[in-house]
Amino acid sequence: MPQTTESFQIYRHLIPKIEDWPVAIFSKNRSEFIISLNDFVFDNLIKSNSDNISDLLSKSIYMEMQRTKNTPWKVDPPGEKKYWKDLSIELEKSQEREDKIEAQHDILKKIIHRYNEEIVGTFNPKH
Repeated sequence: MPQTTESFQIYRHLIPKIEDWPVAIFSKNRSEFIISLNDFVFDNLIKSNSDNISDLLSKSIYMEMQRTKNTPWKVDPPGEKKYWKDLSIELEKSQEREDKIEAQHDILKKIIHRYNEEIVGTFNPKH
């Protein structure tokens, strides 16, 4: 039976020790998970967009620049606008490089990593 306070009920933990919770176990291996997630997403994007990575990057960067300008999120990191502006410049410069594909793959990896870090978040079992 859950405990009741003034406005909500407190339920017993399904797994008594927080250190044994799946999210706590996952948080211990977070770095390795992010690396494998980055690789997985990159490989799938390359497979499905191999001939138009530049277009994918252009659209993604443009949409993020518009979002940060018109409807920024409270959780956006402090340098969010600058980050996307810098990537826009980097993408533009990549068009003239001899290693254009490699440069664009590097930009894609940066974006994937940033999104994955944001989405995965953090969990501290001590809180």
